[in-house]
Amino acid sequence: MSPPIPISPSPSTVSPSISIRPHLNFQTSQSSSYAGPGPSTESHRHDSLSLSPGRKRRKVTRSKLGCLTCRRRRKLCDMTKPECGACVRLKMECTWPDEEATRQPRRRSQPAVGLPSHPPNRTSTPNTTTLAPLQPSSTLIPRSTSHQHERLAARDAHTPVSGTMEDFVGIFGEIGGDVNGNTTMPYDTPSQDMGLMDWLAGGGSLDEATLQLWAADCLAVPTTQTFNAFDSLNSVLLQPTPPSDPNGNTNGQVDHPLTLASIEEARSSSRNGSRSRRASRSPPSRNDTPTGSSQTALLNYFHESLSRLVSCTGDAAPSAFESFTKLANMTVGRGPAGQGLHLSILAWTARHMVNRGLMKYEAVSEKFSSQATNLVNERMVALFDGATGAETGVQAQAEENQDKDTEKMTLLAASLMLMQFKICRGDVWGFGTIVQHLTRLVPFVFREGQTSQPDSMHYQFFENILYHDVLGSFILNGQPMVPNSIASHHSSTALETLHTLTGVSLPLFSTMHRVAALVRQRRSRRGKGWSDEDLLDVVQPALDLEAALTEEKKRLDHLVSTKPHIASHRYLHEAFRTASLLQIRYQVLGEPACSLNIRLLVRQALSLLEAMCDQNLPGFCSAHWVLFLAALCSVEGGQAEGELDDRDRIDRIYDDFMADFGFLNVERSRKIVQEVWTRNSGGQVFVDWLDILEEYDWEIFIV
Repeated sequence: MSPPIPISPSPSTVSPSISIRPHLNFQTSQSSSYAGPGPSTESHRHDSLSLSPGRKRRKVTRSKLGCLTCRRRRKLCDMTKPECGACVRLKMECTWPDEEATRQPRRRSQPAVGLPSHPPNRTSTPNTTTLAPLQPSSTLIPRSTSHQHERLAARDAHTPVSGTMEDFVGIFGEIGGDVNGNTTMPYDTPSQDMGLMDWLAGGGSLDEATLQLWAADCLAVPTTQTFNAFDSLNSVLLQPTPPSDPNGNTNGQVDHPLTLASIEEARSSSRNGSRSRRASRSPPSRNDTPTGSSQTALLNYFHESLSRLVSCTGDAAPSAFESFTKLANMTVGRGPAGQGLHLSILAWTARHMVNRGLMKYEAVSEKFSSQATNLVNERMVALFDGATGAETGVQAQAEENQDKDTEKMTLLAASLMLMQFKICRGDVWGFGTIVQHLTRLVPFVFREGQTSQPDSMHYQFFENILYHDVLGSFILNGQPMVPNSIASHHSSTALETLHTLTGVSLPLFSTMHRVAALVRQRRSRRGKGWSDEDLLDVVQPALDLEAALTEEKKRLDHLVSTKPHIASHRYLHEAFRTASLLQIRYQVLGEPACSLNIRLLVRQALSLLEAMCDQNLPGFCSAHWVLFLAALCSVEGGQAEGELDDRDRIDRIYDDFMADFGFLNVERSRKIVQEVWTRNSGGQVFVDWLDILEEYDWEIFIV
């Protein structure tokens, strides 16, 4: 028998399963761009009808329901178990997903009974929602018209539940408008303001960033039994948006916050009915919404990232920033001071996240800082300038809920957090009010003769305010926030303690406090003549302080010999000591930068900073002041052959600072340094950076 003669295929004899597959694949890839069935659907239907009765097409399905091997290859699967035909033919391993995992998305994607099968247009204006009065014993989900239930359920019917913060946003909506409140009032009668009900119905102004930042505070390990996460949310976020004012006035009062009992009951109700609700809703798709491990890192940003980033102690000692969160948890529901502290912590955290590239938190940080500033300012006026009119009720409630000493400490902590926020944002003005608050509060919080344990909340606040007082421009141009007597007394009581911001250098900050007083004294003689007594009043104390700095070095040598584990903290101490010598020589005695004494001190400071940076030694985060003074006193050239120029070394360290810590005040100090370099390129004359600061009309903290 002769072999069969091959027959050339004609269009009428080609198998439809071959001829239409490219067309089907092309249309399938484009199906996401069209609302209805494409032409391929009709073509596929007609070709299927044209098949002869004697031939049957094998059963195929979309790749997303086939075996995992076909899904990865993006090929059709015939659904034959345990091995499909394609895997058998290609001799590939055929694996199938868990049956429960394949059934669950199908069950969740089914629309609720009685609801429209297609989602409504998101841009359409929803109908008016009728809300029943919210009773303390009722659930938090208000009653709505059937249209709104259909709109909310049908909108999110096809998205699976993730169990993340997105689900919380999907229930309560997203935040947008301003929330400006000063205190809370007892909830006893239904409110006429529908802002709270709109928020509960999902039409309010909760944004995802705010919820994540609140959750970061809630996930912190509670340090007191008085803290409750939902009480924190009540004080910070569950505030109705005040009615809009055509004049832009947002100084409204917070009315009718939710009670803790109703919140807890709502939590119980939401857990009991979570399965039935979650099957028909999910939040809108957000590409920038953190999920999984990134979301966990975000929720713990302040406690695990920011507070550690600006801490010298690392794991060797607890961070002093825990005292801020501890006090915030204790006082969050007890008046405007606690609310202000809570909001200021969130504002600083969000601002640093913005500096790290998460721009979606900028609005949140600005809103929280504005609210915290208003709360702190109004409470300070009520305490120190007297309360009148509407403020009387606010003051009475605050005084009833917490004692004066705790409230003043809370206001001091909130002011420090607001200062951190402004420093992180790179502000060079607007610090005056915060400095005034701190100056007023210090004598009440840190009394002369008072003794505190180094690990106490009280002492950790003292370290923080002394650190910012010494390393700012206010102490050089005006009066310090901390009186010298208080600074000397408290800094001498913990000589061997490892501190968060200063390491083992806190006693040295008392000496730096006195150096700043000499700078003020020298600047007070600008434009005036110097008598012999005036010269002696400045020069002799400067020499005495240099001797005190020498004794401070001996003290630390002895401490390291007895406690070798703190030897790595010696670099920061020596850097601060060298910077103090530079400040005495340059800013007090007015020596030019080209003097050999100053050149030696500059290179010693730079070597210490480079060692701390390259070896990742503790304290580099607090060495901005050291870098700034070394940069002011540096000159161009003058190095040995083969060595790097001092100013080039400074530029590199500035780059490292900005990349490592993300505080925008670093660029501000760099601008001042560059202006000094421009005016004194050879280092032959004395250029006071404080004069440049006055020309710019700036205020700055070099921290």
